Amino acid sequence: MLAGASDKGVDQSLAVCFNASFLGVFAHAGFLLGLEESGIRPGNVAGSSAGAVIAALYAHGVSPAEIVSRIREHDLRRVFLDAWAPVRAAGMLLAWRGVTGAVDPLRAIALLREWFGDQQIESCPAARLGVGVTNLTDGCAATLERGLLREAVLASCSLPGLFVTRQIAGAHYSDGGWADPEPVGHWLRQSGVQRIIVHRIFAPPRQPSRPGVNWVFSRGRDAMIERCVSSREDAVRASGRELLLAETIITPPPLGFPLTPRRFTRWDEACDARIAAGRASAAALAPALLAARVT
Repeated sequence: MLAGASDKGVDQSLAVCFNASFLGVFAHAGFLLGLEESGIRPGNVAGSSAGAVIAALYAHGVSPAEIVSRIREHDLRRVFLDAWAPVRAAGMLLAWRGVTGAVDPLRAIALLREWFGDQQIESCPAARLGVGVTNLTDGCAATLERGLLREAVLASCSLPGLFVTRQIAGAHYSDGGWADPEPVGHWLRQSGVQRIIVHRIFAPPRQPSRPGVNWVFSRGRDAMIERCVSSREDAVRASGRELLLAETIITPPPLGFPLTPRRFTRWDEACDARIAAGRASAAALAPALLAARVT
């Protein structure tokens, strides 16, 4: 018998956090599938941005295998399509009031409504869920544990400058990856959570021969995130909980939309490679986790 496991095999003492990572849904889904294949079913999940999508699907009761199937069926790049995006982008450059992003995520809203309906976060049937967001109104990081699931996930994925900000109960929210890319702090208030796995997806940084403003912006953000993450890891360990880090290295996703069959194939191959990488990370972690849990 595994410590903390229920009759259904769900380990209520185990929590898994999926980090913020652009189009990291594929590797996160593969990692979750790898855990299930090893007999590991967490009773608590959380995530920011792409990680929030996978955590929400799992908590909603979608099996890891079905999660992989869903994200492979949908070309997620379509959620970025908006005919008015160039106009809003110009508005941002001109600092027009009320313009907070280039893309109005109507396609994303439709997809999330299809996936989650009117599900509330607090009543998710498969696991307790936390959705990491940046609360712009209060100027702080937050983990949403109550409210309409689809709205929380969309807020967590609203990358500043790309998607318009989301309003929930009068407050403005944006991408959780900015203020809390690995939302684990709320678990420190839950005595039942004893082991926390953080699945971290990242691409090795590259220094261009001629750095531009995008590189400066990206590396500066990485430095801030590193400080935030390190402090949070220290807090988890100081609380006496076990923290396990699983890192999956992937190449940046190919951007743009395929116009030829070959480019469609390349996109599919890239998605499958990321799923396999996440799955391999889970398989590598599973023996140590299972050994520590057996009583």
